[in-house]
Amino acid sequence: IEHYNQRLLNKEEEHRQNEFEERLFDLKIQQDQMMSDLEQHYPDYYQLKYSTTLPSIDAIQQYLPEPNTVLVEYLWCDSTLFSFTITKDTAFVLEQSIDSTFIDQISSLDNFMQPKGEQSEFNLRADKETYRKIGYQLYQKLLVPSLDELTHIQNLIIIPDGELARLPF
Repeated sequence: IEHYNQRLLNKEEEHRQNEFEERLFDLKIQQDQMMSDLEQHYPDYYQLKYSTTLPSIDAIQQYLPEPNTVLVEYLWCDSTLFSFTITKDTAFVLEQSIDSTFIDQISSLDNFMQPKGEQSEFNLRADKETYRKIGYQLYQKLLVPSLDELTHIQNLIIIPDGELARLPF
């Protein structure tokens, strides 16, 4: 479908526009039929793939694997970071401001994980110390606020968003 949509936009193929429109129409009918077949013959798959409902907090709590498991999901919106923390018994949301320093720290940590050429022993030692320092600052910003009140954590599930996916949680 996308192929024929693109070809319809191509000025060099204007003379074939009717052909493309007919083919596009046929493909859309086939797609509708396929969707109908999926819904009819594989309702569980269809529901899972095309459902827009989100699980409730209660449902998430039910599926946490163990009592001492904590799930922290992040949502990055412009200059605000939301963290949703869920355990078997509790759920809360925290909101933090994000500044350019935070973004620079993520980029710096990501750069440390990129392959480097030959380095001297001194540079490697300095890099490790800088890596630890930045990692600890990000830990203080990202995890401490969410986990500060919780005790006996055995499992931690982190769902990053945006640039946070670059971090080696």
